[in-house]
Amino acid sequence: MNLAELSTIAAIILSTAACPPAGHGDLQASVHRKVIASARGEPVSISCRPPAVDRPSRPMIRTANVSIRAEHPAVAFHQVTAETRRREGYVAQARQYEKGASLTLRIPSSRLEEALCLLARLGEVTQLSINGNDVASQLETATARVEQLTRLQTTETTQQAFAHWLVTQLEAARREKQRLEDQIQLATIQVSIAVA
Repeated sequence: MNLAELSTIAAIILSTAACPPAGHGDLQASVHRKVIASARGEPVSISCRPPAVDRPSRPMIRTANVSIRAEHPAVAFHQVTAETRRREGYVAQARQYEKGASLTLRIPSSRLEEALCLLARLGEVTQLSINGNDVASQLETATARVEQLTRLQTTETTQQAFAHWLVTQLEAARREKQRLEDQIQLATIQVSIAVA
């Protein structure tokens, strides 16, 4: 085993160690089996059935990074875009080049593990990291701010200058709340596809 393989194994272990098992741990267990097999020098690929995902009890912004080696990157690229749409997601950014492609996907958070399993079937997964950022306090603050500013806006004693400031602040608070809710609802997956 060379240094690059050891680095890949270490990256996979470190990136998945902090991830709570979702859907009975199918994806995480598959990744750990891959790490062990790779350490033994065995050929590996992740295969998992789409798990039954429990929604996180707290608002989370979920992201993942996946690198895949595929025999035909152009075919894999089109499969990724089609499967993303089928799962009520969209391709936020895509770039195809001669020997590969890169994509940024937005997919419902509840379907993140399912999407990762499908991506793993396109070729050999060379890197995988899954992250979750608990934003409960930020969402709570944004929601409270919108409610407070809305109450202030409805009072009859609002003067014109204060009213303009209030409208500006309320719009900013609503945008921040909407941004957080969007990031919670749609997970982001960064995908890199290279020639096998």
